[in-house]
Amino acid sequence: MEHTMIVALLMSGIIQLVIGIYVMVQGRKGKNYWFAGLAFSAALYSFSYALELTADSATAAFACVTLKCLGMAFLPTFGILTVLEFTGKRPRVVRNVAAALIVFSTIAVGIMHSTNLHGLYYGSLSLTKTGVLTITQITPGPWHAVWHLYVNVSFVVGAALISAEALKAPAGKKSEYLLFLTSLLMPIAAHIIYSMGHSPYGIDLAPYSLLGMNVLLLLGLSPNRLFELLSAAKNRVFDNMDDIVFILNREHEVIEANKSASKILGNRAADCIGKHVAEVFDEYPQVVEFVLYNNDSAADIALDDEFSRVFRVRVGTIRGIGLSRHRVLLGKYFVMTNITNEVRMVQAMKDLADQDPLTGIPNRRWFYSQVERLVAAARTGSQMAVIMADVDRFKETNDHYGHKAGDEVLRSVASLLARSVRAQDLLARFGGEEFVIAVPGAGLEEAVALAERLRERIRDMRVMHDGRSIQVTASFGVAAGSVGPGFDVETLISQADGALYGAKVAGRDQVVVSNVSA
Repeated sequence: MEHTMIVALLMSGIIQLVIGIYVMVQGRKGKNYWFAGLAFSAALYSFSYALELTADSATAAFACVTLKCLGMAFLPTFGILTVLEFTGKRPRVVRNVAAALIVFSTIAVGIMHSTNLHGLYYGSLSLTKTGVLTITQITPGPWHAVWHLYVNVSFVVGAALISAEALKAPAGKKSEYLLFLTSLLMPIAAHIIYSMGHSPYGIDLAPYSLLGMNVLLLLGLSPNRLFELLSAAKNRVFDNMDDIVFILNREHEVIEANKSASKILGNRAADCIGKHVAEVFDEYPQVVEFVLYNNDSAADIALDDEFSRVFRVRVGTIRGIGLSRHRVLLGKYFVMTNITNEVRMVQAMKDLADQDPLTGIPNRRWFYSQVERLVAAARTGSQMAVIMADVDRFKETNDHYGHKAGDEVLRSVASLLARSVRAQDLLARFGGEEFVIAVPGAGLEEAVALAERLRERIRDMRVMHDGRSIQVTASFGVAAGSVGPGFDVETLISQADGALYGAKVAGRDQVVVSNVSA
């Protein structure tokens, strides 16, 4: 809820900023500029108050309050000048009043911004936290009462002027004055609720009410133009979105799609309107299935195309009030966000976490995760073998040839092992100069034969480093067992490791079988 209120403030500021710009651009021969000033002041008020609610220190809160005062000081001034212009007061009167009120507001800004020197606006400032909201509390000074009197008088005078004109206006014009009067009452009502302590979390409701006031004022000053502006803005945003958006009716036919639809449909995007989503996405049935059978949900879908793209697809429902006065489904929309790069990045990070950086083969972490999965999927009674390999006299190689030579030996052994095992076998660097191989479906005899072949290939291999040939040998330990009740792959690994130790003790460069049954 607290986050929603902050977001609402920011949206209020953005909308009022757009209103101000719109009025400046569309102003009729210099008219409505006071209203533009009102919208800009309200936007500044909203933005600064949103920052104030998120302030994490008294210094930050003071800076936000100072910024807020700049917008707040001119709100009643621009408000009363907007009323004077709307009610048709003579330009000379408006200019004279404007000069006086702007001077007064400028003085108010100076007093508010220097209050830490004299305490006229407020004597002290303190913060209280309500959830994520920071509520700023002040000790009012003498000018605080003067200022709020000016604000209240401005709104009351404005309401009185509008009411007087409404009584004299012809029937066809009364609705405009009523709209204007309603807009002025909104900040007054918000101030009353806030003053009585009924506002949520004790926050100032003025910025929220100012949004409603300015929207209604824009309707009064330029009937129906607001909706043209919003429609144009929405269309521009809709078409310029990077995300792909489709809107469907109740029959799942496409009634609207943005320009980004061409990213997935190519030239067919222009012809998709009126067609069923299954026809439009005939090449991507997984998208069709998700859209048809899901409401208000999201999923990551990998497309089966030449680009191997992955999209996050979010489906939402569009509902309205039917003849039965109940909410009924009018249609759906779905948004497709290309997350291919993110997915590839995550996969690359996962690969790095599972890969031994020196040899390029999987590491111990990956081996354990995969072997447990392998055992879980194996049928009861099926065979599994584990082979442990260790490079002989590796420390001597490091000491004699250097660590770079030792690294090259490990890379060469890892490469040979990777080329020599089957695709379904699991090979990993277990640590140091040790390697482990899980051989699913293999009994002891097959595993020993594989270990012997690997041992011979390593012995016949020569590693070249700095023009010198390094001979390498390795010792192997083998253990095998049957998957079933009581089977434990960790025990099998331990048995193979014990057999490897036996191979080392027996003189190295040989294969030793575990004499413990798994």
